[in-house]
Amino acid sequence: MTETVNCPICLEDNTSYITFNCNHRTCTKCFLTNIIHLNTKCPLCRGNLPEVEPLLKKFHDDVLYLNKIQLELFDIVNENRILKSELNQIKNKKKIYKKLSKNLTTYVIDSFSDEEVEEN
Repeated sequence: MTETVNCPICLEDNTSYITFNCNHRTCTKCFLTNIIHLNTKCPLCRGNLPEVEPLLKKFHDDVLYLNKIQLELFDIVNENRILKSELNQIKNKKKIYKKLSKNLTTYVIDSFSDEEVEEN
């Protein structure tokens, strides 16, 4: 049977808890909150938690890595936005050229037609 322990920090019943080297226990959520705030001391007695330091370093490294990925994704999204804008500009130019081409063709045909009429 799984032991239920009240967390001394949040006072919730938990079956998932962490026991520190000072024999204090907290629930996993409170433990992670402690780590997120870069705390390497027991939240109850303030004793050093040497086993937390490697976790804290890994957490810090993971955060740096996630920040790097976030920046790369931002760059990709921004580049995509620029490419879409350039594509829209090309499409607009194509429409203008198509219209100009049609007008030029009509002008040339009309010019030749006018010359034929003048010759007759």
